[in-house]
Order: sequence, then structure tokens, then C-alpha cells
Amino acid sequence: NKKGAKKHYRLALEADPDYYSALYGLARLLPDKSPERFELLKTAVAAQETPLAMMDLADYYRSVLKQHDKAYDLYLQMQKRWPKDQLAYMRLNDICRRMGKSDEAKQWSAKWAEAKQ
Repeated sequence: NKKGAKKHYRLALEADPDYYSALYGLARLLPDKSPERFELLKTAVAAQETPLAMMDLADYYRSVLKQHDKAYDLYLQMQKRWPKDQLAYMRLNDICRRMGKSDEAKQWSAKWAEAKQ
């Protein structure tokens, strides 16, 4: 039950405000555009950089805040840290297209083709 899970995550965060699992778990339960979700994602990524939390934070910058430069920077960090993660390449392709960088977008597709081999 979603309400019960939120309560337990909040209790865990009272005991340890940097507890990654509670930060990320609660963030995933909140509405996509929630400012609280954004703050939880930032704190979760600061506590422990994981591909899913970084992706969700970058997606928030991209889709909710329309801060494409910040989203791009996070996607690029992901690609460098996890070079075999296809989602990082896909998101870099997408954000480059949104930023009007169609040549760079194509390059990310080509780089993924190389990386997956």
C-alpha cells in the first residue's frame, strides 16, 4: 500500500536523513512533478550515485524544469560512469535533439552501437 510505504520511508528518513533507500523509495512514490520528489532525488544522488536515481533526477531537470543543460550534464556523467548503460546514450541522444544539437545526437547513437559490442 502506497500510503503505508510513504509513512515507513518518512520514518526511516527521520532516523537517517541520508538513507539512500528511503530517499529514493519515497521519491519514486511521489508525483512526477512534485517539488518534494525533486529534493529527495537530489539528496539521494548526493548520498549514493546510482544509475536509476541519476536518471530520474536528470529526467526531472529535462521534463519538469526544462533545464536541459543540467540534464545533459547528468546524462553525460552517467555515460562516463556506466559506459554499457544504453539508457544514458538514449537520453543523451534525446537531450541533444531537444537542445538543437542533431549532429551530437547522432554521435551518441553511433557511440552506443560501438559500446554495446
